[in-house]
Amino acid sequence: MAIRSHSTLAQVKEQYTKMGAAITAAATITPTHQTHTLTLPANATNIDVISTTGASKGQLFILIAAGAGVGAVSIRDTAVSGNSTTGKNIKCGGGTSSAIAFDGANDSATFVFDGTNWIVVSSFNGGPNQD
Repeated sequence: MAIRSHSTLAQVKEQYTKMGAAITAAATITPTHQTHTLTLPANATNIDVISTTGASKGQLFILIAAGAGVGAVSIRDTAVSGNSTTGKNIKCGGGTSSAIAFDGANDSATFVFDGTNWIVVSSFNGGPNQD
């Protein structure tokens, strides 16, 4: 189910009480629920775009690292040097090196959608491969 406006309380409740399927780290990720785990990969990966399909202004999106992969995931700001990905839409600091690192289970980030971009409101990095 895509994130979207809802017409029934049951549909709203499902978005906020059920975790979506695990997302595999890639240049573009597509949430279908408010909360997803992000499977840590074997090799370093950058995330430059979070799909806005069905997203509503003011919506929250929570991403939690999971798995035993050893590759770090960098969730990169639109301003990151060398980030030439088309459609980049993540704001996590605004600097040319602004990124959120996911390199161990339970690292997390929370974003709010402003109608165009996903803006980080909180993130946690407990260090590589913590349990």
